[in-house]
Amino acid sequence: MRVFVCCLSFIISLLGFTQDRLFSCGDNGEIIEFNHQTCSTRSLGFYNVFGDIAVVSNGTIYGINDRLYRIDTISQTAIVISPPLIKNIGGLGLMALDDNTLLYDKSDSLFLYNIASNNESLLGIVGYKTSGDFTLFEGDIYMVSLENELIKITLNGNNSGIQTITNFGILNTNSLTAYSIYTTYLGCDSKDRGLFVIDEKTVYEVNETSAQVLELCSLQKQHLSYGSAVLYGKENDSFSELIPNVFTPNGDGVNDEYIIPSHGGILSFQIINRWGNVVYSWDSGPINWDGKMLDGKEVSEGIYFYRIQHMNCGEESIKTGHITLLR
Repeated sequence: MRVFVCCLSFIISLLGFTQDRLFSCGDNGEIIEFNHQTCSTRSLGFYNVFGDIAVVSNGTIYGINDRLYRIDTISQTAIVISPPLIKNIGGLGLMALDDNTLLYDKSDSLFLYNIASNNESLLGIVGYKTSGDFTLFEGDIYMVSLENELIKITLNGNNSGIQTITNFGILNTNSLTAYSIYTTYLGCDSKDRGLFVIDEKTVYEVNETSAQVLELCSLQKQHLSYGSAVLYGKENDSFSELIPNVFTPNGDGVNDEYIIPSHGGILSFQIINRWGNVVYSWDSGPINWDGKMLDGKEVSEGIYFYRIQHMNCGEESIKTGHITLLR
């Protein structure tokens, strides 16, 4: 049966899909998700003490100390993915340059790590030791040095080396060093991103050219923030990307899976039948339901309901709706 896919009447932006998810790792081994406007937090569990964390577009979190780790926040485990790294002098900064490439520092040099091939390569010498974090902002890498200086690193066109390094001066934060740096939207309804740092627990907005800071709030956690990471919501200025409400898992290779391609703001996703039983549940990785129950049996044609727990402007919210399955 060939069915043209129609779409739901609500738009991804209303679900908070354009909002980012912010994470921080602390000196007690805890990883938290936080709202940088209110500084409210929720715990994602306790792990090794990481110098920094990074996150890629599918939501996978990586950590660094003497090795690189892939972190599973569901089972609250950390899996080693690299050989031992050279002991660092200064901070341990980590950032995802893309979904398959991690950037980190050893002393005053930057290295790239290819996740698929497990290969490490030298990117270049910075000349500054990081306090423990990196972020990508407007196409350039930003870091805070051990001396609390705001540093911009511009890579060459193919990201194979360092082109220029710019020192904007010392950040006037309350403590001597800001350990975390990240970029996210300036406000809940804003389409513009800004640069932010955390010193211990205090969050600041940063002027990226003058290094001046504006204090925002203090994280509602006892731990000292060692590093941060951002799962970027998909920007969608036209609001044209909608969630489908019909799919046809009949094996013809067309519309056989129920896929939500962008889910930066989703915390959990469930498909429920008319009797209230959960037939599909998601909490990490790609959302792609194949029309089968949790035990692998195919479900029958009909109307099913979804329940989405998601972040909307930094707060948790619930959205429900229906899906029509045709074979």
